[in-house]
Amino acid sequence: MKCPICKTDLVITGSERLETICEHVSDPNGSVHKKDVFQCPNNNCKANEYGAVWEESGEFFTYNMSWDRDKELEKCFIGENNGPFGTISRRLNVEIYKCGLKNKVYYSPILTFWLLKPYKEYWYKANKDGEILKSGWKIKFLKKGHGNKGYYIGWISGIHMFKYVLREYKRKKESFKKAESEFLSKSIVKIVEKAKKDDRWWYKWFYYHLLIFENNTINQAKKINHEKNS
Repeated sequence: MKCPICKTDLVITGSERLETICEHVSDPNGSVHKKDVFQCPNNNCKANEYGAVWEESGEFFTYNMSWDRDKELEKCFIGENNGPFGTISRRLNVEIYKCGLKNKVYYSPILTFWLLKPYKEYWYKANKDGEILKSGWKIKFLKKGHGNKGYYIGWISGIHMFKYVLREYKRKKESFKKAESEFLSKSIVKIVEKAKKDDRWWYKWFYYHLLIFENNTINQAKKINHEKNS
């Protein structure tokens, strides 16, 4: 992997107990293991001068750097992306955090008669060098929060929610077909029970869809559940 400032190959300079974002999210109270520390060997590079540190996936750490230096270093990264070239971190900084790229553009709620606030959200697909392979945008909406004090709650149409629950069901159905386990059969049955009880119109559509087109799969799941419990 290469330095995101000067593109010099990073080198291992030691090991430290570094906790990545994934580790913190998956196990916030778990022990932090030592990892190889990567740094830029170029003496003329700000990353070298300020002691910038990365771990093997390209995640950036500033534990040995002052706040002022951290902010100054941010201005030096190519494309405003602190992920080293050739790493998953550089790709994710484009696709998730949209570093140095357009993210959201908000429009006036007058376009929806003040019912919702529309905005355009950009999306990107990139490689490990942060090069954009594909991009586009979607129109999304915010609705007013409690007490009508501004637009800050994401709004999704019923049609989109119907497509979402149907897609999730099909994903579980495919897994169930491959391995008719008790766990997967319970998941199928729970989906049907939830759809039956939910009064939202798009969930009702989903329930009727299950009754009409997925009856065989549901009966099979119920049969496995019954056999396991009997």
